[in-house]
Amino acid sequence: MGSIDRLVLEREDSELFITPRWLNDNCLEFWLEHVYYDCLETPESVLFMSPAALHMTKFLPQSDLSQALEQLQLKTKGLVIMPVNDNSGAEAGGSHWAFVAYLRSSNVFRYYDSAGKSNWHVAKSTSETMSDPLGAPPGMSWI
Repeated sequence: MGSIDRLVLEREDSELFITPRWLNDNCLEFWLEHVYYDCLETPESVLFMSPAALHMTKFLPQSDLSQALEQLQLKTKGLVIMPVNDNSGAEAGGSHWAFVAYLRSSNVFRYYDSAGKSNWHVAKSTSETMSDPLGAPPGMSWI
């Protein structure tokens, strides 16, 4: 078992890193927290959205989204990294993770997926949903 800040990784979670199995949300969030706290020189300008928070955005009306995410101070971040998966249901699940990164200085969304474009439709939808809460100006581009 390990912990970073407020996150705890249980034994069964940590075993997923050793055996050739799928990583769960806890593993992904633990890794993101590690990068944030142990690898970044200026973490205050970066936000790694939690998988759970981002998944919640799929089910909120757009009118409630900015208020629900207000405490994340999205409009003050230079880089926002959003983990996305192919789960369309409300329950935990999905079979593949990818990342969408929003770089404010360039007004660009970048898509990172080890399986090519398998989660492209989810990434595109996420960027459209998150544009307003991020304060992304019109005319954003994709790379």
